Amino acid sequence: MKTHSLTKKLCLLFTLVTLGTFIVKAQSTKNVSLNSFNSVSVSAGIQLIITQSNSESARIEANSNNIDDVVLENSGGRLNVKWKKLDGFFSKNRNREAKVYLNYKNLNSVSASSGSLLKSTNVLKADRLSVDVSSGANLNLQLACNNLEVNTSSGSNAKLSGSAKNIAIDSSSGSTVSAVETNTEYAKAQASSGANIRVSVSKGIEASASSGGNINYKGDAALNKKGSSRSGSVNKIG
Repeated sequence: MKTHSLTKKLCLLFTLVTLGTFIVKAQSTKNVSLNSFNSVSVSAGIQLIITQSNSESARIEANSNNIDDVVLENSGGRLNVKWKKLDGFFSKNRNREAKVYLNYKNLNSVSASSGSLLKSTNVLKADRLSVDVSSGANLNLQLACNNLEVNTSSGSNAKLSGSAKNIAIDSSSGSTVSAVETNTEYAKAQASSGANIRVSVSKGIEASASSGGNINYKGDAALNKKGSSRSGSVNKIG
């Protein structure tokens, strides 16, 4: 009888723990209205999914305990997507995850940092676009622009597809840029400190690689190799 009673208590305890875990992890959704912006940044492990649209709005998906900690701050037309700063013991021991679905009209700058993810659901169309990825963040963009500037650092990754007439890439500190699926006419690429760049270019490329940096380019572009050291490499592929 005692064994049976103990078993029932253990089963009840397991059920309560399981139910409590489910409740804690329950997902919530929150819609956010936005003022006009033309630049966006995301940080601290948040996933930002962007869509070019005729309107500007955001939808947040997160744990019900954390959803109000997601901050969308518009500072002079720059929208910063980040976590609210927490104080005390729980600031270091609270695991927070969130997805933000963002509709935008026009962007001229995107930035991802600190383990965040930024990706597009459709083609980002712009005349000029600046892309910055750092501190282990990941970026995946479809784009169509005339002038594209890409900066990556600190183990981050950027994957680009689409078209850009002119592209300038500066990668450092073990970061990676994959732009072989981007149709480019002219490229300027600089890789250092173990960074890797892959680019597709049809007319001309100026390349510089140092300190273990690597640049691989695809296409019939004329190569102007500048400032590469023995520890860096510039190669034509496929």
